[in-house]
Amino acid sequence: MSFLGFATYYRQHLKDFVIIAKSLYRIFDQQTVFEMMQERIKAYEKIRKALTEEPLLLMPDWDIPFKLYIDACGDGSGEALHQVQIIDDKPTEGPICYISRQIKLTEARYGASQMECLFSVWVLEKLHYYLDGNVFEVITDCNVVKSLLNMKNPNRHMLRWEIAIQEYRGNMTIVHKAGNIHKNADGLSRWALANIPDTPAYVPLEAEPQIPIEAINITDIGTESFEKVRESYKEYKNCHILTSALDKDCTDTSLVNALDEFCKNAYSEGRFNLFDGIIYHITKHSCVMTLCSRLLLITKIHKWHDKVYSGHRSEDRKLEKVKNYAWWPSWRKETMEYCHTSNAVQVELSGELENRHPTFPLIWIKPYQPADKKLFPLRNPTPLTVPPVEQNEHKKIKKVIEERRLRGKNQREYLSRYRNTVHEDEWLEESEIPDSDKLLRNFRHERRPQA
Repeated sequence: MSFLGFATYYRQHLKDFVIIAKSLYRIFDQQTVFEMMQERIKAYEKIRKALTEEPLLLMPDWDIPFKLYIDACGDGSGEALHQVQIIDDKPTEGPICYISRQIKLTEARYGASQMECLFSVWVLEKLHYYLDGNVFEVITDCNVVKSLLNMKNPNRHMLRWEIAIQEYRGNMTIVHKAGNIHKNADGLSRWALANIPDTPAYVPLEAEPQIPIEAINITDIGTESFEKVRESYKEYKNCHILTSALDKDCTDTSLVNALDEFCKNAYSEGRFNLFDGIIYHITKHSCVMTLCSRLLLITKIHKWHDKVYSGHRSEDRKLEKVKNYAWWPSWRKETMEYCHTSNAVQVELSGELENRHPTFPLIWIKPYQPADKKLFPLRNPTPLTVPPVEQNEHKKIKKVIEERRLRGKNQREYLSRYRNTVHEDEWLEESEIPDSDKLLRNFRHERRPQA
């Protein structure tokens, strides 16, 4: 029915159209069974051939304005380029070319108005060699397309499309036509050509770009740390095998079979690379070194989580920090366990810091140390001869800690840091004490020796 509606639009250009299409119109009789007999197949082929040949199709005249009919639906888009030419001393409108294609999966999520605007921009790009420099009229059954050139508050899609067609401003006029008489483009959109390479209107699918990793994350670790990592590979089976298997001179392919199942799968997926004796683990967006020594792991996590200058970040930010630095099979689980069971979180204010981490009992962790002078330069260094802390000052510290204890466990790490720092011969910068800690700030000014 869509085909006949499209063909009927051009019936005045098709000789003996009624006689040829008579057998096809009989299909719509309620008393007739739908069956494509030989007679109907011949009639269909004859009409289809007549629609794409002379005298129906016209040669473009570059001195006459064009008419571009556009339409889009849930199946695809259809467009027809027309021109009014003088034939037999009469102005006659005829087609110059047809174009159509099916929609892609990503385009199927658009609404009707967005889809009409999308295919308006698409057909202008496809027929640019006809329309560039010529005056033409765009005819559509969607009112939104009429305002595409002059939208006041377009969204990001509409804005991009509005900019794309600005080159036609002055030569293009957009007019509305009722849908019930907009048959030529409507029929093309309902029988759109498949989006395959064999069709002229083929649009390649937007494949996800594969970006090769050509660089390695820059870290602040020293040369001696890299040497420790290389030495640690010799003590662990998987790392030792990977170091040998990833070597360019290695010809023994059976080494990979000795790996654990997890490492074997990662190796087969190409997730490991060897550079300067260090194994790097490759993911979609990162390339970080592989660690296997438990001592190195805990030392680094302790440095980022418990040290004075670490900031005691949240769990998500800590995971992001570890993710951009190193990889090991259970890095996420062990990092979360460390954050949940850290001494800085579990410390009781009335007691002392424990020296051993509960999750990893074989790894000993040093108590908190005062701030490093290089990281926190002193504004007014305290003289070497500092009088001992008096009893009333201890009471002030105890009072401040008690108030902070009531505010939650997140303040405990900061208070422990301050308690260990207040007895030393150095002071943190003014910016290191938050504005909300008025009691600590006042106490600090009282303790500061006068110049």
